[in-house]
Amino acid sequence: MTRRLCSLFAAAAIILQANAETPVKSSDKDLDREVAVFVASNIKLAVDNALSDLIATGVRCDTAAVRRMVIEQLALPYDAAAHRRANEAIDAAMSARAVAESAQFLAAAAARPRATVTDSGLVFEVIEEGTGATPTSADTVTIRYRGILPDGTVFDNINPDEEPMTAAVSDLAPGIAEGLLLMKTGGQYRLTIPSDLAYGTAGIPGVIPPDCALEFDITLLEIK
Repeated sequence: MTRRLCSLFAAAAIILQANAETPVKSSDKDLDREVAVFVASNIKLAVDNALSDLIATGVRCDTAAVRRMVIEQLALPYDAAAHRRANEAIDAAMSARAVAESAQFLAAAAARPRATVTDSGLVFEVIEEGTGATPTSADTVTIRYRGILPDGTVFDNINPDEEPMTAAVSDLAPGIAEGLLLMKTGGQYRLTIPSDLAYGTAGIPGVIPPDCALEFDITLLEIK
């Protein structure tokens, strides 16, 4: 996401390098003005959208000060090194927020009355105990699940009227695999998984942020 935002600013900065380039003469000053309004309007929208997106991901900043500095930056030639540093700084801020939020999310899960914390840091709660067999890491299982981010967003869900997922236990995220090995067929568990047992520092672009803990409500339907 930050790369998309920075690309917007890079595009705007490149457009406004006209003072460093040979101007193209025009005989239609009215059209020049409309082009200027068009470009400026798009830049303004890009700034608004970029700030909204960053705030939504937890990057805290003084928006009034940022807007003033954006105007200053747009008057300067594009600087690839500065662009890269800004991107890295935003990534670091987003990662720090995700780590803090995930720690609180895991602590809250561990404090629930029915919660158990394993040596790996996985938190599990038995919603409904199954009565069938327990899978091994070599098995293939059929499951339904709902995946939730620390902010409550449901990022993935298999509803009762949808086909369940069948997958090898060994192909699943480590925290999910560990949780399944505790379950019996027919059971439903709630698993709260540290990021290093989920999708780690990479996350899943556009779906799961980097360094993000996850919660899964999982029902084990069948062992293949």
